[in-house]
Amino acid sequence: MKKLFCSDSVFPSYLGHILSAGGIFPDERYTQRYSRFFKDSDAAWLSQNSDLFRWGNGMAGPLFKYCLLVSGYVSPALENGMRRYYEALVSLGQSGDASELLLAFPELNGYQVNWGRLDHPQAIEMLSGYRSEILRFMDVLLENWTSFEKNVWPCEKESIQPVSDRMNLRLSSHGLIEKWESATGYDFLSDRYEFVLSSGMRKAPRFNSLGYDRNWVYYETPLLYEGIIHEIGTHLLRAVKQGVEGDFEYLQIYNSYETLCCVLTEKVFADLDLKGSILKGSRVFDPDSYEFFSRHINSLPVMNLPDLLQECLVEKKNKLS
Repeated sequence: MKKLFCSDSVFPSYLGHILSAGGIFPDERYTQRYSRFFKDSDAAWLSQNSDLFRWGNGMAGPLFKYCLLVSGYVSPALENGMRRYYEALVSLGQSGDASELLLAFPELNGYQVNWGRLDHPQAIEMLSGYRSEILRFMDVLLENWTSFEKNVWPCEKESIQPVSDRMNLRLSSHGLIEKWESATGYDFLSDRYEFVLSSGMRKAPRFNSLGYDRNWVYYETPLLYEGIIHEIGTHLLRAVKQGVEGDFEYLQIYNSYETLCCVLTEKVFADLDLKGSILKGSRVFDPDSYEFFSRHINSLPVMNLPDLLQECLVEKKNKLS
C-alpha cells in the first residue's frame, strides 16, 4: 500500500509564520501572539510586497512558486540550507541552468519528472527580473529563523503533533490512494504522499501542492480528512487536466477539473461517511460542472474522464456563446 501520511516538518511552518507575521495573509490572532518575535522592518517589507507572494483561486504572485512552494518541497535545513537554496534560485535566473539547484537538492530531480521543469524560459526570466526581491526574502528568513526556532516552533509543534497523530491513524486504515486508482484507472506516480501540517496559515488558501508527492496545509483546516482525499484525486488525475484541448480560459479548466475531483470524491468514498467537501462554498466550485459530472458519472470505475472533462468544458462554452 502506498504511504499516505501527515507530518510536522519545521520549514513549511516557518514559511507559514512568515505569511502571517509578515502580513502576506494577515492573521490578528497569530500576530498578537508572535509578532514580537519578527523584525518590524521585515514585516513592513513583506506587507508592502505581499502581491509577489500571495495566491488563491488558481492565481498566484510571481514569487509564490519558487520562494514558497519549491522551497517548501525541499525544506532546506537551518540557515545554511536556506542560503544555499535561494542563492541557487538567483543563479538559475542568471544562467538559465538548474544544475546548481539540482546538485544542492537532488530530490528536485524527481520533482521535475512528476511535477514540472524548473528551468523553463518564463521562470528564468521571472527569477532574473526579481533577483533583488529573492535575496531580500532570503534575508528575511535568515534574520528571523533563530527567534522562530526558539520562541515559536516549540509551541506550534506541540499543537500540530496530536493532529498529525490522529490523522495518521485514519489515513492508514482505508487504502485511500488505491481506491482512487481502482475507481479511475490512473496510477499515483509516487509510492508516498505527504501532507505537511503547518502553523501560521489560518488565513491562507487551504491545500497547497508543494510538488506531486507533498502538500502544505494549515493544521486546523476544517474537513482536513476530506480535503486530503480530494487532493489525492487532483494529483492522481493531473494528466486529465493537462489533456484538455481547445481555447478555454485557465480558470474554466481549473474550476471544472477541481469540481470533477469533488464529484469523484463523493462517489468513490461514499462508504466513508464524509462530513462535507472542501470545494463547495469556495470560488473554485463550479455548480454547472458539478451537475454535469454528477449526471454522467453513474458507476465505478469510470474510465472516460478526459472525454468527460472535455465535454463539460465544451458544453459550458456553448451555453455562454
